[in-house]
Amino acid sequence: SSSSSSSSSSSSSSSSSSSSSSSSFSSLCHKESSPATLQSPTSLTCATPPWRYAALTTTLSVERVSPPPGLGTFLQGPVTFSSGEAAGTSDFSFTRAWTGFAATSPTEGPASGGTLVQIAGGGFNWTDPGSYTCAFAPSEEAFDPAEAATWEAGVGSRSLSHDRVECLTPPWGTTRPGGV
Repeated sequence: SSSSSSSSSSSSSSSSSSSSSSSSFSSLCHKESSPATLQSPTSLTCATPPWRYAALTTTLSVERVSPPPGLGTFLQGPVTFSSGEAAGTSDFSFTRAWTGFAATSPTEGPASGGTLVQIAGGGFNWTDPGSYTCAFAPSEEAFDPAEAATWEAGVGSRSLSHDRVECLTPPWGTTRPGGV
């Protein structure tokens, strides 16, 4: 899941920065980074990098790529993030999110089930491939997780990677395990 984040630093070293200096937004957990745009001497904006890992909360830092002479690599002083729920902290949560069917996945199949569909998204946990359950309903408007036909995780669904989950469709009319 990607989003934009603003940050500011109250340190004197960032106050002396100019709009021509280069900065990046990075995660200390996996060393992912993306470019940052300096908005003012105390504010910059950057997009979170594409996340190729399972959903997690990670500590983020702002790092100078080309610091002015005499300044260290990392900015000194507190860094605050002002984007959604990350306001006022240097922790940022990357969450699981599905964006739709993968481009190569079928969007329909036979009533007998057994069609392999791939769901695209981000933050999926590929280290626990059976941790997902796919639910199916006649239409998006009619979807009620308590009543949707499901195919048990470990039988018909598995995570393939950080951005892909695949499921086998159940036969039409299948009810929840133990359900009606």
